[in-house]
Amino acid sequence: MFAHWRIRLLNARMRRQRNSRRELMKLLVCKKNTPSGSGGVASSPALTSTNAPIANKEVVEYSEPTIVAPVEQMVEAKAPSSAPLPKTVSKPRAKTSPAKPAELVAVEADDESADEDVAPDVDGMRLKAVLRELKVVKKQLVAREDEIARRAEQRASLDAEQDAESERAALAEQKLADAEIRLRSLTQECKELKKIADSHVSADMLVKEKDEIIKEVMAEGEVLSKKQAEMEGTIKKLRKELRERDEVQSAIDGEVRDKGASIEKLSAELKATRGELASEKARLSAELNEQKDYYLSKLAQAKEELTDAEVKANATRSEELANEVKALREREQGLKDQVADLQHSLQRSSAALERQEERFKNDLAAVEERAQTAETSHDELLRRMPESTRPLLRQIEALQMQATENADAWAAAERASSARLTEVQERADTALAREEAALDEKEAALREKRAMLDQVDKLKGEIEALKRQLEAQQEKTAAETKKLEKYTESFSEQEGRMSALEDEANERESKLKQLLAQERGKHKQLGEAWDRERADLLANVLQLEGTLKTSQDELNILKSERFDTNTPLSPAKPAQTTTLLTGGEAGLSLAVRDTLAQLKSQLAARTTELEIAQEQIRKLEQTRESLANELVNSAKLADSGVADTVALDTLRARLEALERRYDAALEVIGERDEECEEMRDRLSAMRSMLDTQATQIAQLSKTRIIE
Repeated sequence: MFAHWRIRLLNARMRRQRNSRRELMKLLVCKKNTPSGSGGVASSPALTSTNAPIANKEVVEYSEPTIVAPVEQMVEAKAPSSAPLPKTVSKPRAKTSPAKPAELVAVEADDESADEDVAPDVDGMRLKAVLRELKVVKKQLVAREDEIARRAEQRASLDAEQDAESERAALAEQKLADAEIRLRSLTQECKELKKIADSHVSADMLVKEKDEIIKEVMAEGEVLSKKQAEMEGTIKKLRKELRERDEVQSAIDGEVRDKGASIEKLSAELKATRGELASEKARLSAELNEQKDYYLSKLAQAKEELTDAEVKANATRSEELANEVKALREREQGLKDQVADLQHSLQRSSAALERQEERFKNDLAAVEERAQTAETSHDELLRRMPESTRPLLRQIEALQMQATENADAWAAAERASSARLTEVQERADTALAREEAALDEKEAALREKRAMLDQVDKLKGEIEALKRQLEAQQEKTAAETKKLEKYTESFSEQEGRMSALEDEANERESKLKQLLAQERGKHKQLGEAWDRERADLLANVLQLEGTLKTSQDELNILKSERFDTNTPLSPAKPAQTTTLLTGGEAGLSLAVRDTLAQLKSQLAARTTELEIAQEQIRKLEQTRESLANELVNSAKLADSGVADTVALDTLRARLEALERRYDAALEVIGERDEECEEMRDRLSAMRSMLDTQATQIAQLSKTRIIE
């Protein structure tokens, strides 16, 4: 198609060039035929007239070969090259430079003759202009010739492109042949896939048969394993029973020995304590009856709880096992459904593959028909090639487009088929994996079932062991009741001892209370006396401070009077002042000494009282320690003697009461200690006050002496 259009364009361009050349030649002829004004140029019309027809003839003769010949040459070159199927391809012609036309030669000769004959006249300028125009026309003609040569080269390149297109057509035919070979290989592969699918179906049947055989073998193995487990369980039970009996017998022998020794000891104690227990038998018998009823009720409750626990455990375990069995059955059913779905999916995929094969076959038949029609049309085109090139080129291009489309379609079909094949293979692999997973899950479920059965057997053994333990506990309770009877006898003895200890403790508590009351009274008396003495001391201190202030005021007044009056005093006045000062200082020193002596005596009395109080506190602490030791001993006796009896609660209550009393006594002693510490603090404060007052008095005396 492109070559055809190029030929048409070249023809149109050549026509335009031909028309332009005709117009130029007409203009030249007209210019030559115009009369000139000079006489020397009179001969030019004749020449031009004579040459005019020749020029016209030459133009006609030139126009025919220059326009028609190139078209014929191009058609001759295209006709053999446009046929893509024959092997022999026409070679491009050698490049030929177009010869100058005779018209141009005649024009050049006329120009030269005209240049020689033209005389210098008035029309010389016109001739020069015409000559210039002729030169321009010559240049244009040379450029046109160059264009013609270039177009000839383009035509040769077009011929080479046509040859390349023919080679491409041959390659397209080869590709079609390769595509047919691929189709054949694909059909063979599809057949092989069918065979593989059939083999998979047969393999599935074999797998089913093997699964049935495996199920039968597993059932037989389960039956045998159950029998073996039952036998092993019975053997283990018998061995456990023998061991337990041996252990029980050895324990009973040890207990019998211990009990024989304890019985001997208790018999000795009973002989010593029969007289004392005669009065308390009635009370203890009632308590024992209550304790028996209590323990019997407890035993009945324990038995009921154990039976209820056994029933609940059996019920819950049976329900759990039933639920697990149901879940396993549902899982097996689900796995079977999955296997069936996978088989259906395989059947569907095989059916889809068969349909695809049928489609591919139909497509192949259609493609073969198209190829045959293309070959027939190709043959017809070969026959019609000399007639016209346009329909052949169009058909070639259409065939090329169809070939490319068919190649793309086949490539897409190959890709789709390969993708589908891979999908089918992946589905088959997934199906196999699911089947394997289902088998694994089935085996795991069977294992879990066996484990559950083993657990059930273990639970049964545990229940039997618990029953045996209950029987042993019942026997132990019977033995413990006997022990309780013996302990009650010893408990009565300990109660007598505890009552004696309690009486002693009560007596000591009463004595301690009396002592504490006496000490509190003394403490109150001492506090009241101390308060009185403190008030007296404070009053004395205030009086001393008043006297000191008055003396200081008098001294200040005297100092001011002495410094105010610059006149010397009479000898009588200084004597009076000295006597007053000496008399005042002596009175103050005496008063201070008296107060200090009184305070020292009071401090000595207080220190003696404190020493007495400390001695009393020491005595109380000793009594407290003795009481604590007695309480510890009594607690030890109570813990050692009444550890397994119900009377421990009463003893603990009594001990708590004693501890409360002990705490109260400790609180009283602590209060006493706090009061003593407060007294000590007060004494230290009074001592510090006295020291400060003594220092102040000493300073005052020093100042007075200095003055």
